[in-house]
Amino acid sequence: MKIAWFTPFSNTSAIGRVSREICEVLAENNDVDIWTQHKENLIETNLNVIHFDSSTSADRLKTYDYIFYNVGNFAGNHREIYDMLSKKKGYVILHDQTMSGFWGQYYLFNEFGGDSANGFQPYKDLITKYYGYEAGKLCREAYQSDVYPIYAYRHMEDFKLIEPFMENALGVFTHAEFFAEKLKDIFNGEISFSYLPCKIPAKAECRDEKIIDIIKKARSEGRKILVSNGIVHPVKLIDRLTDVLFKNENIAERICYIVIGSYGGEYGQKLAELGKNKLKNCLYMMDYQPYSVMEYALENADMCVNMRYPNSEVCSLSLLEQMSYSKPVLVLNSGIYGEIPDECVIRIQYENVEKEIYNVLNTFDENVEIYRQKGINAGKFISMNCTAKKYAERLLAFADRAEIFAKTAAFENEFLDLLSDKLRYLGINETTAQSTSTKVVDIIENMFSDTVRKTDGKTLGVWAGFTYKIQGLNREGISRFIASVSENLVKYYDIDIEVWTYSFNEEGMKICFKNILDDDKYKNHIKIITEKNWKSKLEYSEGTAEQLGEINETNDRLSAVACEFSKADVFVPIIIYLDNVIGTGKRIAVPAHDMSVAAHYDEFIARDSLYKSRHLDILYRAENIAAYDARFFSLCKTVMHNHISKYVRNAAKSNLSYVYVPVNISEKQQEILTTKAELSEKFGLSDKYMFYPTQIRPYKNILTLLMAFNEIKNKYGDLSLVLTGNVSEWDELVKYIKDNGIENRVILTGNVTNNELYGLYKYADIIPVASKVEGGFPLQAVEGFLADAPVILPGIDVVEERIESCGFTKENCGVYIFDVSDFEDLAKGISKAIEDKSGYISNQNKFAKKLLSWSWKDAAKQYYEILFGKTEK
Repeated sequence: MKIAWFTPFSNTSAIGRVSREICEVLAENNDVDIWTQHKENLIETNLNVIHFDSSTSADRLKTYDYIFYNVGNFAGNHREIYDMLSKKKGYVILHDQTMSGFWGQYYLFNEFGGDSANGFQPYKDLITKYYGYEAGKLCREAYQSDVYPIYAYRHMEDFKLIEPFMENALGVFTHAEFFAEKLKDIFNGEISFSYLPCKIPAKAECRDEKIIDIIKKARSEGRKILVSNGIVHPVKLIDRLTDVLFKNENIAERICYIVIGSYGGEYGQKLAELGKNKLKNCLYMMDYQPYSVMEYALENADMCVNMRYPNSEVCSLSLLEQMSYSKPVLVLNSGIYGEIPDECVIRIQYENVEKEIYNVLNTFDENVEIYRQKGINAGKFISMNCTAKKYAERLLAFADRAEIFAKTAAFENEFLDLLSDKLRYLGINETTAQSTSTKVVDIIENMFSDTVRKTDGKTLGVWAGFTYKIQGLNREGISRFIASVSENLVKYYDIDIEVWTYSFNEEGMKICFKNILDDDKYKNHIKIITEKNWKSKLEYSEGTAEQLGEINETNDRLSAVACEFSKADVFVPIIIYLDNVIGTGKRIAVPAHDMSVAAHYDEFIARDSLYKSRHLDILYRAENIAAYDARFFSLCKTVMHNHISKYVRNAAKSNLSYVYVPVNISEKQQEILTTKAELSEKFGLSDKYMFYPTQIRPYKNILTLLMAFNEIKNKYGDLSLVLTGNVSEWDELVKYIKDNGIENRVILTGNVTNNELYGLYKYADIIPVASKVEGGFPLQAVEGFLADAPVILPGIDVVEERIESCGFTKENCGVYIFDVSDFEDLAKGISKAIEDKSGYISNQNKFAKKLLSWSWKDAAKQYYEILFGKTEK
């Protein structure tokens, strides 16, 4: 195989150094040429190095089988590489999450080949092309401001400008899984990733007396040694850690924090002053040092620190380097740092960064063995995943797949462009014929889709084996969720469903699975099986049935019937503590969204003295199921990593998964909503109202919502608050409502039908989601977006995770995100939505559209793989 590898190759280029390592491995079995625009101070290599510039003819590349273009966010190193990509298609290796700086430099910076006098118009045209007219206006506003560089102007960072590199890409390769997933939104082609190579270091040889003395002194004083390395910059959040040390002398006297990297400016000088005065003998700002000093420090560290936020790079070589020394690394839960397995790093949340740093450092001594094991795991991770050989293997496998995928994608794009032109010619668009165009899209989706049903006879067992009657079981969010998963697995994968329950909960299950039971197309795919009807529902042998004896809730033997006669390949208990599912003898997969509640144990205990025993019972049962080698799945990565893994100790890491939940309202349901007039008559709605549908539980934060409403009640006299939960059981809520005279402004609907529920969403002026804890992105917010209502979100980890997964930040997603402990902040958000409802909706729509694009078809594929293994598609 003949390979052309385009890369910067000066000895100051990190990409160049990595390129040499990868290319030398590729060259073991392939003919590899390194193409570089650099002429001087080149990295030493035995491979053939070819010089090129922007004028080089693409004809020189005709003889290559694969052409790889390394691109990063600096025109000084990548301008000529992009120019060659524009002439000749190839495989793009993307090193940064944004190319915003590249394009500003490409068009406007004279030193990088741009034209400061005449480059603005093509730069503005590029942004307008990919992001629309309003983006072009913002670009002109930035150009006319005094902000330098132009892409540092407010909101200009939203324009990542990766798209131009996709136009001639046969496939895109990058260096982290989270970013590969994001790229799927802008590139219709093969996308893959591999972590950058990072060699396991040899023992450091250092003769520098200063670093040797610092470490020797720290050891003699019993201090734990922390090390940060790399250029000192505010995004490294070094000051957040030093603030904790400064405020907590008892911690500072146990820590030796060594910072190796060049520093300057006000930020660097402030840290240096701390090290000389307030944190003397604790903080050592060592400026730039030779590799031997840095290696010695890393080798002797008890913990490394790498809290970069925000980070525009895809991968972090400094992180991999620290891990390669088998050291635990303190990181934030974002980007590549949020992707490394929990067992390899000490991960904290940005929102509470100082509090979490304090907790880590204050408990260092008692957790030292845990951290040491994380370091060992980190070293193993690097040796398994971060080698040049692994990178080369994944890269070539990607290129083989991409070649085939590109041909298919070209055909699809050509067909869809032709269809789009035809629809425009006929005057059909979402405005003139919304239902028609939607139908056309549905037909095309089915033509090309991965929704062709499998007929491999798979059966899902849904276990609702509660030994007591549960009022409103069908209304529980987890029940609705399991029903939706089941419905879509039937729809897309032609599986069968067995729902197992005792007869006193049978009606609840019938309501829960009504969509399948009432659909002539799918109703033969489901059976609801109880202790009373199982003989009429199943194929069974009289002899075995007789041996089972009486089946009832008292002896709890329904699982014995399932063990003998169920055809289920896997059982899903409808809630995490139904450990009698073990008696089925089948594989088990557990929805464990509610494990997030375990993280707020203290708050529950404060409100409910009986919670302790229930909590321990739930954990015991969850551990019991986990010991049976069950698979656990959640609605987000945060719950999977930080809650299931933490609180269910028997759950193996390899048995944990997560799937983001899509909109949970069928199109049919959206067509049969209760009218506003009917709702007003039944519930006494005011013309303007906020709506928060939820049960009343400690973590739902209802008191904060009531306080926020009370704060603005006089400002908006026609506004009411509509709740569905039963407030009467909560004395403090009843008292607050009465004491503040808002009885007539707080509307308590009690249980509502689905038609009423989604009607209340549709006509609401605001959906304030107040919850302190959720198992995933709040469903009320998803349903609020679907109803095109203004949504306010709580500033909690699961919300930020989902926002970031959609390619946004909490600052640019257009949704007001409030501090869950601050009712005034929530009141401020409500006021903002009321004052400019249409503008607020417009701002949130970009994120909402992206969030809602995640469909049940997408989720069903992932659930199928969790439950039954990889699909053949």
